[in-house]
Amino acid sequence: MKARAPKRWVLALFLGASSVLAHEGHTHKVLGVVRDVTADAIVVEESSGKKVTVLLGEKTRYRKGEKAATRDEIHVGDRIAVEAKTAEGKLVAEKVRLPSGK
Repeated sequence: MKARAPKRWVLALFLGASSVLAHEGHTHKVLGVVRDVTADAIVVEESSGKKVTVLLGEKTRYRKGEKAATRDEIHVGDRIAVEAKTAEGKLVAEKVRLPSGK
């Protein structure tokens, strides 16, 4: 008797789930242009054209060059760099670096 190979969808599900778990808590860098700003999130368009939503929280730190900044200094069209962690499947900003020239 031949042993049956596992169905491909089971393997894909397993591999997909393990990659999500592996990235939980991992620091992600999001670089690009701000396309939208709300009280609790920003949407950044990366150079590839992909739009990434990053949540802003009470622990998020903001920098403008070497100086401290605030969430209110983020504007649509700004080029920014965000360091974020994945929590419950969402990106949450730890550090947001704003352009220093404005």
